[in-house]
Amino acid sequence: MKFHETQDNDRIAADGEQVYQEHNELVRRLARNREFLEYNVKEGWEPLCKFLDKPVPRDEPFPRLNETAVFQTRLKSLKRLIFLGYVINILKYTGAALIAGYAMYVALGRSL
Repeated sequence: MKFHETQDNDRIAADGEQVYQEHNELVRRLARNREFLEYNVKEGWEPLCKFLDKPVPRDEPFPRLNETAVFQTRLKSLKRLIFLGYVINILKYTGAALIAGYAMYVALGRSL
């Protein structure tokens, strides 16, 4: 959050790659002489577990929620849920209107 609060958004839009690299260099300088892992998730469990001094999970695949195929599948599911929500709301409101109309029809002695 602090990164985004302190950055010039116009500069990010114009020079995003450079701002990103400068930020990474700042983090490296601040972490110098400290325990620090520069890690790419493409490397999987091994470097992360070694750094944390934890065993590599043998029965747990490395999470890959941001891979394109997984992301697209999740996006399709989300779109279906949104569409279903629209359908439910339409049915709810049109159904309520129909029920109210029928109730008025009955209450007024079916003289409509």
